[in-house]
Amino acid sequence: MRGLRSVYLSAIAGAVLAISGCTQTGDTKDSTSDSASCKDGKFSWTVSKDWRLVVLDDPVHVTAGGLFKAKSTPHEPRTALATGTNDALSQRAIFKSLSRQLGKELAEPHLSTSSEKREMSATFEDEGQAVYYRGVKEVVATYTYACPSTSAKASGTVFTWEVDSSTTGLIDCLVDPKENSQSQLARMAISERCPAGVPARKILSEGNTAP
Repeated sequence: MRGLRSVYLSAIAGAVLAISGCTQTGDTKDSTSDSASCKDGKFSWTVSKDWRLVVLDDPVHVTAGGLFKAKSTPHEPRTALATGTNDALSQRAIFKSLSRQLGKELAEPHLSTSSEKREMSATFEDEGQAVYYRGVKEVVATYTYACPSTSAKASGTVFTWEVDSSTTGLIDCLVDPKENSQSQLARMAISERCPAGVPARKILSEGNTAP
């Protein structure tokens, strides 16, 4: 980024290279049901993933040589949660099965995306208009749970996110696209926060998108 001399980030995890909007299906055997009448049932999953902004600040004007400090404002908070038609299936059992299906560590039940809030500061060599953001790879899934001894089935949905996908970024609305990140999260932040007519918005009409 032009004129960005130094950056301080607190507790930042790197981004995972993953395809946006992908869908996965599969079955997972699970014996963790809390129901005494249904042991060793099987989960069947349909899963979609996409990037989600979870922290997004308003643009801040920074003078040449000035220090920018992020407010780290939670953006449209949502809580990791499973819902379903069978109360005997615990949140823990459902999340465990989904984690096994994906081979990923997932945010635990009842954790809010606002927990992704982090401290961040940067010094700008030149005048800028800074927007701080943070995003995760969200997981939206539907499941059915079948009992082998009966014809009974439970179904439901899950919202969570991949823990190791947490990604932090800083864009400058006053620079050309090549000087900002090319990622989907950066484009989303630019689209939502950079005002009309600034150079950074040119990227929204370009076709290539980094993960």
